Amino acid sequence: MRLSIMLVGLWFVNFTGLGTHVAAKKPKAKRKGDEGRSGQRCVICQRLAHEAMLVWNVAKTTKPGSPYNYIGAGSQGQAAEEKVLETLKRKICNKNLLAALPNPNGYALHHPTLQYECEDILETNGEGMVDALTLNEDMGKYCFDIDICGSNDKIHYDFVPEDFDDEEDTSVKKKKNKKNGDL
Repeated sequence: MRLSIMLVGLWFVNFTGLGTHVAAKKPKAKRKGDEGRSGQRCVICQRLAHEAMLVWNVAKTTKPGSPYNYIGAGSQGQAAEEKVLETLKRKICNKNLLAALPNPNGYALHHPTLQYECEDILETNGEGMVDALTLNEDMGKYCFDIDICGSNDKIHYDFVPEDFDDEEDTSVKKKKNKKNGDL
């Protein structure tokens, strides 16, 4: 009797699907970035990283020993790493540019706080940013890697380096030359 009740019970569980429990996947934990008092640290960090990438591409060609450093041209001054940090402090960490940054969360902006946040990011992470540039790391992910930006933040700048020999560029030049009759 017990055996028949047990068999009926097993048949009922298998037939109705009550015995098949599929564990649901846990959602990935969201990282919260360090937005600081201004709420703009992620955007400021991305702007610093973007400008650092642009300045680095120019500054690395002026290093002593660079193939672009010509004999007899005189001293190029400070090293490329120093040029990047100095340019970031001068160009990005000023109130006018910081006030014009995107404000994705719609926070009220206090300009001295924005400037403090910018200088703080540059002071604490400036050397790391230059190290990332020298190691050719993806600067678009830099602010996310150092936990200033969280998983809900978006990338606000184009971190793809310009490629001057794209097919699109040459086709546009050919069209312009055809219009001018140069071909």
